[in-house]
Amino acid sequence: MMKNNFYPGEFLQELLDDYNITAYRLSKDIYVQQSRIGEILKGSRTITSDTAIRLGKYFNNSPQYWLNLQNSHDLANCNVENYRSINPI
Repeated sequence: MMKNNFYPGEFLQELLDDYNITAYRLSKDIYVQQSRIGEILKGSRTITSDTAIRLGKYFNNSPQYWLNLQNSHDLANCNVENYRSINPI
C-alpha cells in the first residue's frame, strides 16, 4: 500500500493560511471547541462527518471533500496484518 504522508489537518492549515484565519477564529465561526481544530491540525484527531459538514459550509466546498481527505489518509496508512494472506471471495 502507498503511504500518504499528508493528513487532512495539513490541508486545513493551508486554507487557514491562505485566508489568514486563525484556528481560534475557525473554531468560533463553526461552533466547535478550539481543541477539536487544534487536534485536527496536529493530526491527532480525524475529521468526522460533523466536522466535514461544518468545514464544507465554511469553506464553500462539500463535506465529501473533507471525508475523502480523511479516508484517503486512513486507507494509505492502515496497517492490516497479513494483508497478503487475505484471500478474495
